[in-house]
Amino acid sequence: MASKRIDRFMKGLARVLRNTKENKPVSLNLVPLEPRLNPAPNLLVPSTSATAPIGFVAGSLAFSGALQVDLLDTPTPASTSPFSVTVTATAGTVSATGSGSATVNGAGTASLTLSGSLSDLRSTLASLTYANGTPGAATLTITARDSAATALTDTRSIFVQAASGTAAPTITSALADVNYLSETAATPVARATIAVPVNDPQGSAGVVVTTTNDNPALINGISVAGTYPNFTLAITTKTGITGTAVVTVKVSDGTNFTTKSFKVTVSPPPSFVWTTLNNTIWGAGVTYDKTNGDIIALKYFTGEAYRITPQGVATLLKGGFTPAGIAMDASKNLYVTQVNGGLLKVPYNSGTNTYGTATTLVAGIKGGDVLISPDDTTLYVGDTLNFKIVKVDTTTGAVTTLAGSGTAGYADGQGAAATFTAPRYLAFDNNGNIIVSEENVNKHRLVTLTGAVTTLPLFSGLTTTNRLSPVLQLKNGGYLGMINTPTVTYSNATGSYANSSSTGLGSSDGLNNSAQFRDVRGGIVTPNGNIVLSDLNNGIRTGKTGPGMLNPGDQSIPAGTRLAFSSANLQQLGGFANATDSNGNTLPITLTLTAQFGTLDFNSVAVPSGVTVSGVGTNSVTISGPEADVNAYLLNFGYTPQAG
Repeated sequence: MASKRIDRFMKGLARVLRNTKENKPVSLNLVPLEPRLNPAPNLLVPSTSATAPIGFVAGSLAFSGALQVDLLDTPTPASTSPFSVTVTATAGTVSATGSGSATVNGAGTASLTLSGSLSDLRSTLASLTYANGTPGAATLTITARDSAATALTDTRSIFVQAASGTAAPTITSALADVNYLSETAATPVARATIAVPVNDPQGSAGVVVTTTNDNPALINGISVAGTYPNFTLAITTKTGITGTAVVTVKVSDGTNFTTKSFKVTVSPPPSFVWTTLNNTIWGAGVTYDKTNGDIIALKYFTGEAYRITPQGVATLLKGGFTPAGIAMDASKNLYVTQVNGGLLKVPYNSGTNTYGTATTLVAGIKGGDVLISPDDTTLYVGDTLNFKIVKVDTTTGAVTTLAGSGTAGYADGQGAAATFTAPRYLAFDNNGNIIVSEENVNKHRLVTLTGAVTTLPLFSGLTTTNRLSPVLQLKNGGYLGMINTPTVTYSNATGSYANSSSTGLGSSDGLNNSAQFRDVRGGIVTPNGNIVLSDLNNGIRTGKTGPGMLNPGDQSIPAGTRLAFSSANLQQLGGFANATDSNGNTLPITLTLTAQFGTLDFNSVAVPSGVTVSGVGTNSVTISGPEADVNAYLLNFGYTPQAG
């Protein structure tokens, strides 16, 4: 049957309920990823061929990690359990350890048979090992079958090549799996390189490192740099595409070779909708009024503090500062740190709705951000030029050191055992601890309220230029900051990052890379999850998180054949609200999936409670409900193009 390219398969994936007013359509093109799911069972094996086998030093080869063999089941009326799996080798032996009630026959021979339930066989296959002490090529043939009267089967082959330990070059350390955020612009972000140390017992002559991957829909390119014995890899992925790829690294001297593999997993970052709340106030710290949610912001060059309503109307509160950071308590008293030194307290008169004369609460503090505790008793201040984070009693002005020795450095530790170099920018994380960002470097520390200091692995590999703003933790657990002026960047907790605004200088509002910034100097996340940034010369900018979406990229399928989006190991669809309600609950989502032609279905699987679905059997379906339930049900989703 002829294969038909499915162009622009999806439109409008997804719209997120009560999250953002920006419901931007996303289009997916469909071309190959991994073997398509047929009616049960289905084997997933490493991608190999006779000309591109797995290379290993003669001995044993474990099919684990990126090389793991897995078994999936796509239920049909004829599909029945238990299942059996046979593994035969043209040379060498195969072994596995039974898990649960699975039975194993022939371990340590050239023919292995496994039997049991799907879950037990999957666990047993995770222990599959091939052994061959003699250099040479071999083929492993794996067949899975169910127990129907007319058995449904799936057969796959794995090609391997054992090499001499005294002749073959090897990669001398494990290659760890990596997790990235999907690219949001055509120009890729600069990710940290992956080290590939090698050794050849015959010397360095002719040793080269090359790579392949099994998901060209995801991987945009892999470049190899360095010289023997230290090579590096740099990976770029395609804009807006998510999923998993297995990267195989081959080291060869022209005659002998070995390989190692690792997984690259790419997840979607949130979308961000950026707007300008007020274009006249900018340049220093911001906070919010606990009583009504108004933004309180400093105008740096005029030395003034302003109240800004949700409509963007600004009212002068007090002037006469050389301001750095600002905080407000529930009684509306202001606390302002001065660039040239000192922490001021400005009393509020509720009877006249005016502010009195500023007094010096602490004289020796030098120039950082200020935060206030939820109970209004304590201020946390970045004492920048004294290399400390200090606590200040809001009533008495008594100062105690929370963390920092008073000398410059980057050491983690408890209290005075820790060191800072320029601890200017502060923000609370979601647990009430303090994120301290050092001025002008990509260095971010977590300081607990008991003074324990650790380094956060954020924005890994990103070079900092002129960074003068805090890093904020969002309600979804991710982090946001202007690490490299003028781009706002999002990082997950492990350091993978993606740009959340344009890399160009400007003042445009918009979604993600259509928005432009100049130089963020202050920022907060409000209790409702909105982001507020003070952008130099541009004003107070606000951001709302929008949906993140799984997009497996190009796919292909023969006309009239159903394409299943059925496993995170294969192609998968899904959506993420990236927003919560006032109680911290993830917002529900709605996804509309539309095909230009053909039909969409959920494999006749019953719709779970709390989820609604419409349009099944047509070219457009809509699914709504809790995020986790919607994404779980989408594992049953499939597309059938028209025949012919």
